[in-house]
Amino acid sequence: MHVHVRGLTQAAATTMNDDQRRCTQEYKLREKKAGIFRIANTATGKVLLGSSLDLHFPLNSQEFQLTCGSHKNRELQDDFDRYGRNTFAFEIVEVVRSSDAPGFSVEAELKRLENVYKEQLDRGNTYNLRDRIRYP
Repeated sequence: MHVHVRGLTQAAATTMNDDQRRCTQEYKLREKKAGIFRIANTATGKVLLGSSLDLHFPLNSQEFQLTCGSHKNRELQDDFDRYGRNTFAFEIVEVVRSSDAPGFSVEAELKRLENVYKEQLDRGNTYNLRDRIRYP
């Protein structure tokens, strides 16, 4: 006799839970990279520029929100719905390179990169709603 958990046998549910735990552990142990990312609408050239101390989190989060139709930036969400997923590029633009130099700080280097990229941003062709581009 099989015990069903949400339509799965107990053995399948246990395997799925084990896989989820393993994936969560791998995610927590992976090396976090700080840097600049961009979501680009290749049909219009419009971009969302962002930065983070952990680049993979905001890129995955942004794509998930857009796919689910729940992104807080309505213009970006509307364009994503209009043009489709294949029209958007989710890109890591630059990664903060670690250094052993005295006084080096990933945070300070990321702030420097943010300023460089914000200066280059075409304010008339962006989804950014505010000057701050850092994602927690």
